[in-house]
Amino acid sequence: MLSAHEETLKQVHQLIDFGCEHTLAEGIPEEARRSLAHKLNEAVTPETLEERRGTVIGRGRAQTKPGPA
Repeated sequence: MLSAHEETLKQVHQLIDFGCEHTLAEGIPEEARRSLAHKLNEAVTPETLEERRGTVIGRGRAQTKPGPA
């Protein structure tokens, strides 16, 4: 998790903290609001998503490689 995209990780932690401090009824609309804000973020382009996807796939492959026998 520490090797994830820094800004995304920060936002996920903020949402978790919000969830710990509020009710489910308050959390659902907050999650929807943040999701919409993320979708409207002009910095998130198909190219940046593809780059991040490649990073996640590479990290997953590195983590599942068998170690030395």
